[in-house]
Amino acid sequence: MQWVLLFLGLCCYWNSCSDKVLSLPAAPKPKYQEAADRLSYILQDPVQGGDILLASPKIDFNIFNPFVGNRWPAEGSERLHATLMFPPLDDEKNLYPYVAKDFQENDQSLTFELREEAVFSDGSPVTADDVAAGFELLKKNGKSDLRDGYADVGCEILSPAKIRFYAINGGALSARKKFALGLMPVLKKQDLDQNDGLKKPITSGPYQVERFDKTREVHYLKKPNWWGESLWFNQGRYNFNRIGYLYIPNPEMNYQAFRKKTYTVRRELNPQWQQNRYDLPEIKQGTIQTLKVANYQPIKAGAIFFNVRSPFIKSKCIRRSLRNSFNFQDQNQRLYQEYYGYKRSLFFDPRLNSDVVEETINKGGFIECECMGTDRSPRKLVVVALIPAHKKILEPWQRALKKHNIELIIQMTSPGEYFKRLQTGNYDLIIVPQITGRDWCAVAENLERILKRSIDNKEDQQKMASFVNDVCEAETGVDEKQALQVMDRWAYKQALFIPMWFRPEIFYASWVPLKVPESLIGQSDIDHWSIKR
Repeated sequence: MQWVLLFLGLCCYWNSCSDKVLSLPAAPKPKYQEAADRLSYILQDPVQGGDILLASPKIDFNIFNPFVGNRWPAEGSERLHATLMFPPLDDEKNLYPYVAKDFQENDQSLTFELREEAVFSDGSPVTADDVAAGFELLKKNGKSDLRDGYADVGCEILSPAKIRFYAINGGALSARKKFALGLMPVLKKQDLDQNDGLKKPITSGPYQVERFDKTREVHYLKKPNWWGESLWFNQGRYNFNRIGYLYIPNPEMNYQAFRKKTYTVRRELNPQWQQNRYDLPEIKQGTIQTLKVANYQPIKAGAIFFNVRSPFIKSKCIRRSLRNSFNFQDQNQRLYQEYYGYKRSLFFDPRLNSDVVEETINKGGFIECECMGTDRSPRKLVVVALIPAHKKILEPWQRALKKHNIELIIQMTSPGEYFKRLQTGNYDLIIVPQITGRDWCAVAENLERILKRSIDNKEDQQKMASFVNDVCEAETGVDEKQALQVMDRWAYKQALFIPMWFRPEIFYASWVPLKVPESLIGQSDIDHWSIKR
């Protein structure tokens, strides 16, 4: 009888843990139970403490809230804010309780109960009022995937520690809406004045702003006795006491500042410099440590997107000719010693499931058309770019196009101007470094958002919408990625983008001895590193 009671007790225990996992459609069985010691992809014996100082190639920043759209957030500001629930990198379709200790759901609503111990950096408790205020801000002014996730959702404060979200139209609250709500950052209500984005924020995450100058530097200090330190998924994360960033946009000055030890950890963005400028005596002596860190997250490559509304590139033939003249493989070999990876795709190796993908495209009537004729009259095209590295990659293409009587004007813009033009479609071509999102459905939605600005054909826009629906409604992870690949291949065949590159690994040099996880999936996140002693 005792064994039966013990068995039933264990079943109840594990079921209660499983009930606390908020899942997407097609989610696998949760990998972690609440009693897990730590995440599988982090250091097993991290050293707590120590300081690191990095450098940013950006010019400045204008806000500490990285979730608001059309702003330029401070480097590292994502560390300031905890979320209602936590998504492990190796279990990304399941969310585990974080600021929310529990939740209840039905078809129409999702209710979170907040942890009593969750407090902001000023010592005040996290309340449902704070969560509601942050929700309303992000629903109105958040980044596009947040606005989409919160659209047609309302909230109701049930108590100081309990908040209910529901579908405004009285219908069902979808699993994806619930997932988006679970990923919501927790912001302090009194901090949400968008006219003063640079006051030191009151934070719910592990770090707080120590000091900053918006054009020069920002420094974060780990909170002593942070409330979330003891949660199982935070064990072995956020190990540094201080993390800072210097803003040095000039590449040579940035490199020389590292040589002079003005900052301590350098991420090398220039593959030629990685090959030629690190034969240093300090490295040979062991004073500077070098690291090659696996970029093991799902590949989301950069691309040059066409604006089909531009008269000259309205023709698919012209777009294909332009794409064929962009010889990145040659650049990669001659200039970068094959440092970059290259695929004719934004996300995956296009050879994967290629027969199934082609069959799906052809069944849908999306058969590739033949290209007819070219226009050789003099033309000008403006390509919008954001960072100097993009300009360098575009310059050989610029020279190649001159032979075809095409003047490619590389237009470098400020962050604010770049995002404005990206959103309005005010460009002939534009470089987008990476298509991102909280999950593959959100990635598909963000890709559609860019492509819709470049398509003036209603039929093609409807096709894009159907692709997104197929991704978001896929029943398994395999089906989800296959549906996204159909969308990617169709857009490639329509010559709507030129895929560029991705980095299989990231090179670092450090004056500070560092430890990184052995697990490849956890290596690229500095919050998983620690000092080596």
